[in-house]
This record gives sequence, C-alpha cells and structure tokens, in this order.
Amino acid sequence: FHGETYNTPAEISEARNGLYIDKMALNTAPGGEGEYNGGRGLVLEYRIRTQSGFLTAGYTRSVVKPWPLNGGSEGSGNFIEVDKAAGEREHYAFVSGLDLTTDDVVRVITSSGAGFGDPKKRAPETVALDIKNGFVTPERAREIHGFGE
Repeated sequence: FHGETYNTPAEISEARNGLYIDKMALNTAPGGEGEYNGGRGLVLEYRIRTQSGFLTAGYTRSVVKPWPLNGGSEGSGNFIEVDKAAGEREHYAFVSGLDLTTDDVVRVITSSGAGFGDPKKRAPETVALDIKNGFVTPERAREIHGFGE
C-alpha cells in the first residue's frame, strides 16, 4: 500500500488495508542543508488495526545517503521503524514478511534531498522562514548556516 511513496488519501488506505494512518508529516530530521536546501522527505505512521498482518518493504539510500553538491550537506536516509504493541522498537531498511499485530505502528521515514552550495551562504531571511516553518531548529540554523552570529 505504500510502495514508491504514493500519496493515497488516508481514508482510502484505512478502508482498504486494515490500518489507521496516524501521521503524515514532513521529515524535519537534520540533513540536506545548503545555500539551497534539499527537499524534505515524509514521515508516515501506520497503526495496525487487524489481528495480524505482515510488512515487506525495502528502501535504498539508507546507508549511502543522498550526496550533496558544491559544499552542501548530505540528505537524511530512508528507513522503517516498527513500534511493537509490546513496547520494542525495530529499525529496518529492508524487511520481508515481518509479522504485525493489532496496534503495532509502522513508521516509514523517507529521506530529505541533499543540499546544494555552502549552507553559510543561505539568505538569512530564508533561514528565518525555515525556523518559523519548523524545517530547522534555531540551534541547528546557528550551527549549519551561521544564523544569528
């Protein structure tokens, strides 16, 4: 139901697949900074509502992350987290036939693109908007972009 990161409406996925979609948000993990930032990936959380199911998925760019150009920062990686109802958290790039039960949460995290150009050259007004929009923390903006120095 998720391959290639299709944007299926939550109501359709929930009606067809025996799960709830608890979250769909931009991936704001560090990575991809530059004079021009890479695009943000997604964080999708699926909660299993059936008694049993399984997960098969595979993501590349989990070890070798998107590469930057001209002094930018590499992007973040793709991966899958599974929060089992019993309390454990499991982390995967590739998984096949993983058993799932009611209330297990599958979190798909797609990578952010890599940055282009020196992050210190990013326009201060653009960095301020990045902070306002939650794309970067003030601390990270100071560290990577030199914002507020």
